[in-house]
Formats: sequence, C-alpha cells, structure tokens
Amino acid sequence: MASLRAQLTELSDKNRMQMEQVNTLLMEKVAMQSDSLEQRERLLQREREHGDLRMVLAGKDIPEDVKSKMMQLHEDNESLKEQLKTASEKLAKARHVSPVFKMNTGQLPSLSSSNPKTSYSERNTRRL
Repeated sequence: MASLRAQLTELSDKNRMQMEQVNTLLMEKVAMQSDSLEQRERLLQREREHGDLRMVLAGKDIPEDVKSKMMQLHEDNESLKEQLKTASEKLAKARHVSPVFKMNTGQLPSLSSSNPKTSYSERNTRRL
C-alpha cells in the first residue's frame, strides 16, 4: 500500500512538472506569435518606405547606378537595424530569464564564470 502511495506521489509530481513545461511552451508560443506579427508589421512599413524612396528617386535626375547603389545601401541599413533590434531583444530576454529547472537532474543550472571553482562571493571579494 505504501509503495502505491509513493508511486502516486511520484506520478503526481511528474504530472505537475509536465504541466509546467506545457504552460511554459504555450507562453513561448504566444510570445513568438506576437513577435511574428510585429515583424510582419515592420516589414510592411519598410516596404512602404521603399516605395516612397523609389518615388522620390524616380522624380530626380540621378544616374541609375547611383539610384541602385542608394537603394541597396538603404536595404542593407534596414536589414542591419532589424538584426540589431532582434539581437538586442534576445539579449534583454536572456538577461531577464530566470534559471530553468533541469528536468533530468532536478537541480538548478550553475551560473558560469571565468573560473567555475570560485564562488560568487570569492569573485566579488577579489574585485575590491
């Protein structure tokens, strides 16, 4: 009877842990969908800007090679801005994410440092 209760407790804990994982995945899904919508809106805005830029360039008497170079530089600039924003968002998210519970070992991940043998207090004491 005791073994069945222990097994029930173990399965209940496992079920709770899996429910937490499912909830985490659902939250990530919602965040990714939101990011996808924002990215789509930014792409549409960028297309509008490109169209406006093409109209402005079409009205001016500029050689075609200069126009194409300007358009390419503008597109590269927008692409790099987007990459920078994405990287900044990922960095901010990584800084604010709490430690994830390791499923296999049941332990929290250790915080890495330049020397894993030193503790947090030892690293901070050395700086003083």
